[in-house]
Amino acid sequence: MRFQEFVAEHQIQVLPADRFVGFTVDVELPLQWEQVDAPGGLRVWVWTGDPRKKDFCANAVLNLYRVEAAVDPGVLFSTMCEQEFRSVPKCRELYRDLAAANEGPGFAGTLVLEIDHEVGKIDSATRSRILTHEKETLIAELTITALHDAGREEPQFVLSLIPDNSKT
Repeated sequence: MRFQEFVAEHQIQVLPADRFVGFTVDVELPLQWEQVDAPGGLRVWVWTGDPRKKDFCANAVLNLYRVEAAVDPGVLFSTMCEQEFRSVPKCRELYRDLAAANEGPGFAGTLVLEIDHEVGKIDSATRSRILTHEKETLIAELTITALHDAGREEPQFVLSLIPDNSKT
């Protein structure tokens, strides 16, 4: 079941978020990645050193969502993966994993796709953090896409969801 179908079936409201109250969402980027303007609930970066940026510029997109219900992280992650997989034509799922986060609260998920596109093969990797409270679920989802043969080393992105102890 797709995420949109799951949300509609359970009559759950999903809202884009600019931040999570009580948490800091941090993304550590490799060198030569620059943030560009994006609408609320999104942060977008591009790889300024991408040798094929005229064809398809490598990018990273961070989505933050607040779901107005406590949702099982496994069910939520599965529906999010299905949504992404079905919304991208000519893609293959290479890897999917969800486990308790090592560095902080909640769960950490990874989805890796390979996409056949007119500009060439595109690699897509999504890292998710899901944190469920009594009446809400917070989702931070970082997706990195780049042409497979862009001549880059695998960029190391770190997505952290850190409790903000300064707010009580």
